[in-house]
Amino acid sequence: MAHVTRRRTAELLRKLFEILIPQPDGLQARDALKELQQRIDLTEYEKGTYESGGSRFEQIVRFATVDCVKAGWLVKQKGRWSITEEGKQAYTALSDPEVFYREAVKLYKKWRATQPDTEPAQTNATEDETSGKAASITFEQAEEQAWSEIEQYLRGMNPYDSARDHRVKVQVKRVSQNVTVDGLRSFMALLGDDDVGLFVTTSRVHQGRAGRGAYAGETESNVGGS
Repeated sequence: MAHVTRRRTAELLRKLFEILIPQPDGLQARDALKELQQRIDLTEYEKGTYESGGSRFEQIVRFATVDCVKAGWLVKQKGRWSITEEGKQAYTALSDPEVFYREAVKLYKKWRATQPDTEPAQTNATEDETSGKAASITFEQAEEQAWSEIEQYLRGMNPYDSARDHRVKVQVKRVSQNVTVDGLRSFMALLGDDDVGLFVTTSRVHQGRAGRGAYAGETESNVGGS
């Protein structure tokens, strides 16, 4: 992340924890990021966007949160971010932002060393870690958008439909190759008349509606750098 010091990243991360800790149920990622942006003064660099169109500020913060997730300090579920007890303890014990962030990075690397696809003597470890975090961020943004679409769908239902019992079924595909129509149809076959289905993939899939109460769509996010 050019033009962004470790100290600056650490300060953003600490402020994010400050926002999330008082929230026992966490916050939607978009709301947490919005609140964080309102509480700090962005630099000109952070106000900009990457060539891919992604907000620099948002990607800087998201990259840092990957370390915290693997450290066991932060949980990301259904588009919501919340701080764990371990995260609260770390926030209290490690008051210096850089020390706090350094510990998160240390725990991330410890986690990564246990992964089966990681070689101990990798010479391109930094590049590999960046690629892994970018993939993680792309996936989480797709998941966040998916749950946002579910909420919008449910809010848009008429009172009669809302009074009925509905189950929400979500299938997430984190694959590089395109999803076939047959793959989408297999998911649709699992949906009942009162089910709401959402199919999410980080690759390509045909868009369309199929079956009563079923929504099939494509969710994509790009992570860039400069």
